[in-house]
Amino acid sequence: MERLVFGRFFCHLSTYRLIWFLAAVTLCRAQVVTQDEKKLLNTPASLRCSLGTSQEVLVVTWQKIKAASPENMVTFSKSHGVVVQPAYKDKINITELGLQNSTITFWNTTLEDEGCYQCLFNTFGSGNVLGKACLTLFVQPTVFLYYKFFEDHLNITCSANARPAPVISWKVSGSGMDNSTEILSHPNGTTSVTSVLHVKDPKSQVGKEVICQVLHLGTVTSFRQTVNKGVWFSVPLLLSIVSLIILLILISILLYWKRRRTQDREP
Repeated sequence: MERLVFGRFFCHLSTYRLIWFLAAVTLCRAQVVTQDEKKLLNTPASLRCSLGTSQEVLVVTWQKIKAASPENMVTFSKSHGVVVQPAYKDKINITELGLQNSTITFWNTTLEDEGCYQCLFNTFGSGNVLGKACLTLFVQPTVFLYYKFFEDHLNITCSANARPAPVISWKVSGSGMDNSTEILSHPNGTTSVTSVLHVKDPKSQVGKEVICQVLHLGTVTSFRQTVNKGVWFSVPLLLSIVSLIILLILISILLYWKRRRTQDREP
């Protein structure tokens, strides 16, 4: 019975310690004001942390959050100034030198820079007070809209390349259509989405406008294309045209031969 009571007491004590620890971490984070950023890939980007209390800060450290453990990037203190770790030299720097407010800047963002970072304010008597800010990198969509006539159908293609992956939808009148979508990821971090609208009756779309809508980062952009009159070839029509051309050539040869023979007979 005593062991059971002791076990329950120890369990409650551990629970209280866990709650206290989580509360302490939440409080520390609440003292730091941060803001997540979305920036264009291959351009400069900055992340900022601001300590909301008047505690005495000794050192400010920026870390990249990784699966195994956070990795130190750069530190700032009055005694040592700015110290950038070798792996991040010429990539980042602290551009706001302060112990209450700190800003790091990426000179030219790459895919490896996307992720979350934490700033640690090492305070006198209270230990580390930390904040977290995340950086998201994007690429604006590049869109191509075109169409092609075939013997018995019409294909209208809308292709968009962006980061993150765009979403394509259609606004088009008429019936007898279906569409297919292909998604392709590229090593540079962008994704190409290609949607093909298959029109079974091509003549029904001549003179009409089709609209390709591209959704990217919450913004919808419309791209318009008017289908102009096309030329439809069938196999019998093609054979007839070829036969007519051959016949005209033969007639021309025959007439030329007769004319030349007539000229030779004249004195």
